[in-house]
Amino acid sequence: MRTNTGDHAWLVTGYEAARHVLTDDRLSHSLTTHPDVPKLDVPPIPATVANSMKRLEDSGLFAEFMRAISPSRCDWIRPCMAQLADELLRDMSAVDPPADLLKEYLYPLPHFVACRQFGFPPVKDARYLRWSQVALSMSVHSPRQLEDNWNEYRAHVLHLIEAAVSGDRRQDTAGSVVERLTTANDALPRDDRLEPAELADVMGGLFMASHMTTVSVLALSLTTLLSTPGAWEQLSRTPEVPSAALEELLRHALWIHDALPRIATEDMEMAGVRIRAGDLVLTCVDAANRDPRVFTGPDTLDLTRSPNPHLAFGLGTNHCPGSAVARTVVRGTLTPLLLRFPRLRLAVEPAEISWRPDEQLRMPETLPVRW
Repeated sequence: MRTNTGDHAWLVTGYEAARHVLTDDRLSHSLTTHPDVPKLDVPPIPATVANSMKRLEDSGLFAEFMRAISPSRCDWIRPCMAQLADELLRDMSAVDPPADLLKEYLYPLPHFVACRQFGFPPVKDARYLRWSQVALSMSVHSPRQLEDNWNEYRAHVLHLIEAAVSGDRRQDTAGSVVERLTTANDALPRDDRLEPAELADVMGGLFMASHMTTVSVLALSLTTLLSTPGAWEQLSRTPEVPSAALEELLRHALWIHDALPRIATEDMEMAGVRIRAGDLVLTCVDAANRDPRVFTGPDTLDLTRSPNPHLAFGLGTNHCPGSAVARTVVRGTLTPLLLRFPRLRLAVEPAEISWRPDEQLRMPETLPVRW
């Protein structure tokens, strides 16, 4: 196939081939930022952001990042989420429907949780959405616009980092991503430390990814649940979203508009196809999660599906390190909504929902609901 930049690429859609790509060390993610390799799109973010995980590993900071987002941190997130969810839903229920569920709940709750997890002030700031939409766009902005957008965002993140580690806020940010990474970075030999701008790139990219991917999954999950007869009512009969239902929502949500890029580091064969060193390999995880050879009735939302070996969070060394936190946030967002609004329904026909066309993550413009 040809990409948006006119380069040739191999597209992987099958489940077994996708597993192969995600676990084969000869297919490199970090090389996708090299200037001389084929591209999926005009890079909307700096290379230091695209290679955040590798940069943390190379600098010795990866272990501290993992401690900050470890499953044990989920115990801290749950009560925080419950309080925030109650406040947001109380405000939403105080007005007459319809309401935009995306604006009033699905966007702000994961945003506030991510702010607290990273050590940023949990305040509403409309600029986050604008920065994210540009940084996650596909071929709709000029290189200058992309650069200006990230420079503005980086400056903001730098300010937040400096404020988070100041004497006034240090106690509030203890154990956060910012506190752990800045402390560990300062302890490195001078020549090994990340420069402030580089640290801001890494943290800003991780913050944006952790927040916006969760919002996308939630928006798609709610759209599907409210479009599938009986699905919302089925879930509302349980005190908490069951694990099987949660995994099915993660599998079923077609949330990655783009494919995951890798560059072959040597000649190889995969699924009977000869791939040359330097070739671009694109993996469509959403298609792999709908492979009928693995998932019976792949296009059907089955909230009791088991087993469910989906690849929503990747696999092997390419497994998302924040998957435990992401599952906690998705469940912690859906459960209070089910309890408060057991009769929640779409305020428009599913076909009338407008989708943002040019972003890497699938997202509706709005999600109008009644209750």
